[in-house]
This record gives sequence, C-alpha cells and structure tokens, in this order.
Amino acid sequence: MYSIITEQDFINAFRDAGRMKTAGGDGGNFSHEGLCDLYWYLEELDGDHPEFGVELDVMGVCTKFGEYESATEAMQATDPDGVLELKRQVHNHHWLDDDFVESICMEWLKESTRVLELPSGGVVIDEEY
Repeated sequence: MYSIITEQDFINAFRDAGRMKTAGGDGGNFSHEGLCDLYWYLEELDGDHPEFGVELDVMGVCTKFGEYESATEAMQATDPDGVLELKRQVHNHHWLDDDFVESICMEWLKESTRVLELPSGGVVIDEEY
C-alpha cells in the first residue's frame, strides 16, 4: 500500500510520537521549523529516486538526524575536541569572536555531513553521514 504523506502528516507523526519540541522548547527531537525543513529535504530526496519510495519511520529519522540551536552546538555533539580547540584559539586571540567560531563550525559541518540551515540560525544535520 502506498500513501502520500503531506508536510502536516509528517509533523503530526512526530508530535504524536512525542518527538516534537513543545512551544517552550522542551522535549522532543525537532522544532516545528526543523521538521518543516527536514520534510522538504526528504521530499527532495524522494523526488530524485521515486522508484525507491519513502517509508515514514519517526524513530529512524530521530536516529539519523539531529537538530541543534547552532552549528557550534552541532559540532560540539559530533567533535567535542575540535570545538575545544577552537575555543582555546578564541581565548588566545581576542580578535576571534563567537560569530567567527560559528562560521568555522558551519564550514566544518558542511564538509563532514549534510546540513540544513534553519532560518532561526539552528541546523539539522545527518548524524549518520
């Protein structure tokens, strides 16, 4: 059986499974914004290979993708030593600021994995890439 999943169906599936963050940012794996971008990303992948079809596996998506408030936070989760080294450099060179560190972390992520940049400044990354 084949059924088409709309963006709202996708969001509802995560909400119903308790994997959507609440309005206060508590609980769940993804914000509404993150789920919208992730839906369209997965929809685009499905469009590239329609012969494979896509199965909605909420837990599988939660395992494969992660949402973070910033590129620095995402890099901290995937390469804590790299972030520590960057922060050491920032401390030693006062001309380096948090925005510079964020841009370096974003570059590193883009070279290391798939990155969806959210309008809020957050990111969704493919943690299995």
